[in-house]
Amino acid sequence: METKKRHDYWEIGFLLVYGLILLHDFLDTTMFIDKWPPKFGLIFYGLIALYTTMKLFFQRKYISKSDAIKYGIIFVIFTAAGLISGYSVLIEIAFLMIGASKSNIDKILRVYFWVGTAVVGAAFVASITGFIPNLVYELLEKGTRRSFGIIYPTDFSAHVLFLVVVGCCIQNRIVTTIDIFLTLMFARFILVESVAYTNYACMLLFACILIFVKIYELSDKYKNMNEGSMTYREFFDIRKFPLFKLVALVPIALSALIIMMSIKFNPKISGWASLDKKLSSRLTYSSQGIKKYKISLFGKFIKEWGFGKSTVYHKNYFFLDDSYIRILLMYGAIMLITILALWVIIAKKSLEAKRLVLLGAIVVVALSCFMEHHMLEMAYNPLLILVFADFKCDTRKESVFLVKTDSGNII
Repeated sequence: METKKRHDYWEIGFLLVYGLILLHDFLDTTMFIDKWPPKFGLIFYGLIALYTTMKLFFQRKYISKSDAIKYGIIFVIFTAAGLISGYSVLIEIAFLMIGASKSNIDKILRVYFWVGTAVVGAAFVASITGFIPNLVYELLEKGTRRSFGIIYPTDFSAHVLFLVVVGCCIQNRIVTTIDIFLTLMFARFILVESVAYTNYACMLLFACILIFVKIYELSDKYKNMNEGSMTYREFFDIRKFPLFKLVALVPIALSALIIMMSIKFNPKISGWASLDKKLSSRLTYSSQGIKKYKISLFGKFIKEWGFGKSTVYHKNYFFLDDSYIRILLMYGAIMLITILALWVIIAKKSLEAKRLVLLGAIVVVALSCFMEHHMLEMAYNPLLILVFADFKCDTRKESVFLVKTDSGNII
C-alpha cells in the first residue's frame, strides 16, 4: 500500500511537469506568443531533468536491471544526438520518456488532450474575435486557408487531428457512432477552412479505423485475443492477428519509401515532377537536404525558412516537412533507427493491452508524418513518450460523451 502511494505521488509529479511543458509547447504554436524571453525554455528542461533524476534515485530499488539498461540506451542516444546536432530538445524528450516510466498512459494522454484542447480552443476563439491574428493564405488552385490563431493552417489542422486521435485512445474506450461522426465532422471542417488535404485524409482513415475496430470488437476473434505480455518472436509471428502486427512496420516502410524517393528524385523526369507536385514539393526539399547536408550518424543543425507566423513568402524558403527525412538529416541515422524501434515497442505493448484504437493511431500518425514534421514535437505527437509507460487498462471507458440508448447499449 505504501509503495502504491509513493508511486502515485511520483506519477502526479510527472503529470504536473508534463502539463507545464505541454502548455509552453502548445502556446509556442499559437499567435499568442511572439517570442519567449531568452533562455525561458531552459526552465522546463530543468524541471523534467530534476524530476526524472530524483525519481530514478528515490525509486532505484524498484527499477529492474533490464529497465535501467533501456533507460540508459535512450538517454545516451538522445543526448548524443542533441549535443552533436545542437537540438537540445532531444534531451528533454529523453527525460520525458524516462520520467513517464510506469505512469499510466491514460493519465498522460488525458493531460495532453485537455491542455491541448484548452490552448487550441482559446486560440480559435481569440482569432475569430480579433484578439490575435487569424492568418489567411490565398493559394492558387487550393483556395483560402485559415489558421485560427495557430502559426500556420496545416499546423492548426494537425492539432485537430492529434487531439481527435488521442481523445479516442484514452482509457481504451469502446468506439461509439458519435466518435466516428465527430471525426468526420472535424475532417470536413479542416478541409473547408484550412484546405489541409493530408490531415483530412488522415482523419478519414482514422474514421475508417474506428468503424473497423467497432465491428471487430463484436467478433469472436477479438474475444479470443489474450491480454498479457508476449515475446518479440510471438509478436512477429504474423500467423496470429497479422493485420495488427503489421502496424509496427508501417513507420519503417514509410521511412524507407521517402528516403528512397528522395535519393532517386530527378525533377527533369516528368513522372518524378508530377509526383513532387502532388506531394507539394516534399521531394524537392528532401532531395536538396540530402545532397547539401548528407546523412550522418547524429545529425547536424540545419537552418530553415518556413511560413510560420507570417503570410509573407520567404525567397530562401527551405523546410523539411517530412518527419522521417527531418529526423534523418537533423538528428541523424541512429536517431531515426531508434525512433522506428520505439514505434515497434509501442505497437507491441498496444497489442498486448488489446488497445486496437491506439494501434490504429500509430498508422495515422505515421502517415501524417510522411507529409508533416510533427513526429518529435510534443505539442503534436504524445505517443512516443509512452514507450516505458504502463499500458494496462482495468476499466474501459464506454463513451467519451457517455451517451447510451434507453436499453443501456452504447451507440
